[in-house]
Amino acid sequence: MLTVLESPEKSMAEYVRRHARINFLLCFIDAVGFPAGLSFISTLTILPLFVRQLTDSNMLVGLIPSIGSMGFFLPQIFVANYVERLPKKRNYVMVLASIERVAILLLAILTVWLSSYQSWLLGGFFFCWIVFNFAMGFNSPAYSAMISKVIPPSRRGRLYGIAGAIGGGFGILSAELSRRLLTGYGFPIGYTYCFLLGFLVLTVSLLPLAIVREPIEPFMARLDRRSQLRSAVSVLRKDKDYRWYVCSQILYAFNEMGAAFYTVYAINRLGASEADVAVFTAILMGTGIVTNPFWGYMADIFGNRKVLIFGTACALAAPVMAIALPALKFFYIVFVLNRLANTGVWLASYNIVMEFAPPRNVPTYSALRSTLMAPLRIVAPILGGFIADHIGYNVVFLISIVMTGIGLTTFFQFQEPRNRT
Repeated sequence: MLTVLESPEKSMAEYVRRHARINFLLCFIDAVGFPAGLSFISTLTILPLFVRQLTDSNMLVGLIPSIGSMGFFLPQIFVANYVERLPKKRNYVMVLASIERVAILLLAILTVWLSSYQSWLLGGFFFCWIVFNFAMGFNSPAYSAMISKVIPPSRRGRLYGIAGAIGGGFGILSAELSRRLLTGYGFPIGYTYCFLLGFLVLTVSLLPLAIVREPIEPFMARLDRRSQLRSAVSVLRKDKDYRWYVCSQILYAFNEMGAAFYTVYAINRLGASEADVAVFTAILMGTGIVTNPFWGYMADIFGNRKVLIFGTACALAAPVMAIALPALKFFYIVFVLNRLANTGVWLASYNIVMEFAPPRNVPTYSALRSTLMAPLRIVAPILGGFIADHIGYNVVFLISIVMTGIGLTTFFQFQEPRNRT
């Protein structure tokens, strides 16, 4: 049931409080299913291995995270004002999320249909991957705005922390199932089954969001493009803490540049097999089971800034270990550290934007961060692939170490947004 709110903040807060439990449960189901479904199409393990079946180019492997970043981050600024003006965000979220799922289903179909035409299948994969990530990009500001409306700040860390842990548990089962499918059926059938299962899990877990009880906001006037740009620039000019936070997120792209090649490095240099890749996925999911609720409670109690500091420190340690321990039996530590970093940095980065921003401006703040992050997030993995092909993986990891270290220092330049007056 949806109610138009006539008196602003008090009525909104009362409506949210009244439906808090059911909304938490509905969003929780989606937050569990999303990482569980994505484990069947892991960008660190399954998709790099799939692309390596079709090409030897490290640059094309590097395109996987580059397209992910381009699709997710670039479109957000173009829809931020439109999303802010929507009285409710739920229906918009459902339409775009459905497009994401259809792209994965199409990939499963193309994998069987074009398996004998590797160039065509490679093109089909990148087409589906572009659609999937751009749909997420157009959707992200609306989803963030919806969550900021229906989930109180003191429960967001637990929402994504506990859900991430349970999703990680399902992810371990998914990784084992993926291992059996890939070793038992190989290419292309094993991958087709993985993509189909990812589609099914993502689709079923999405359905509860269709009945989220979201309050309707008053109408807000449309801004022209120039006014939108001025508004965004003024945020960066006036909010020094938010400006430093965005700098940290831009520099983190170099850590992801290194992370994009952990699996390929393990295959090409350390002799990892398809079964080892499935084990890597299981390690990623298993580490998430422990770290997601830990980071979630840390964020709710101590603030997202502290989680960002410790998560980035783990991100710095991962490429250090990749260089220091060049043996497959030790390389599992790299994936543990990478997962520690990803869960902490993702959870805190996502939630802290909602605390920097006034409630109605969450889409603009989220989109501004994403747009400024986008160029390096797109270029860094491709640059990493070029360096890996022509110089070596260790140089990629070394660049990742230096830039992540610089990024870590930026967190000491701003204060926790909850402590701001």
